[in-house]
Amino acid sequence: MEIIRNLDKLSDVLTPDAIVRVQNEASNYLKQDNLFFTVLSYEQEGLTVKVEQDRPLTEKIYTFDELVFIAKDLFGRYIINEVFAHPHPYVESPAEVVNGKWVQLHMNHYEIRLKNVAFQTGIDKTNLSAWINEKRPMSRIVKAMFFNFFKVYAINDLVTNLSGEYKGYYYIKKYFGIELVERLVSLTKHKDVVITESGEDIKIFIP
Repeated sequence: MEIIRNLDKLSDVLTPDAIVRVQNEASNYLKQDNLFFTVLSYEQEGLTVKVEQDRPLTEKIYTFDELVFIAKDLFGRYIINEVFAHPHPYVESPAEVVNGKWVQLHMNHYEIRLKNVAFQTGIDKTNLSAWINEKRPMSRIVKAMFFNFFKVYAINDLVTNLSGEYKGYYYIKKYFGIELVERLVSLTKHKDVVITESGEDIKIFIP
């Protein structure tokens, strides 16, 4: 596994000792914070590096500016020319909100019974119950499965209200995506729908 991707592009610039040291420092960032570095180019204007954070191993999530600082600091000690950083901060999946209580809340909201979830997902009730009652931890795949399962219900509910004669306020959780809501509204007959964010919800006014 390459500690720094495309580091060979700097083989004519860095001494063997500098290559070892910069790789050791990058390795520490990888182990502690899941940071990855990629050398994009080295030209007369300077060095261009991509720095990205994958799912953090700890609670530390670096900001855009922090990633820029880290890249400039790491390579700036060994490169005379300017260091240009292309930061890619970690963006948490919306499915990370899912836990047993979250699933129970949505089952109650959409009046869905466990046997319905089992039938539609093809997963037996024993496993579903263990996850929902938090007797077994949910993997990222399981969280994504539950999230998208209820996202379909949320979308169907919204489309039903937009397609019918419903008038007034309708709420949908923000983690289901305001872009999706805007796209769905644009496909309906309603032209004066007002979409705003309100706390954890997307508030939709259908006149």
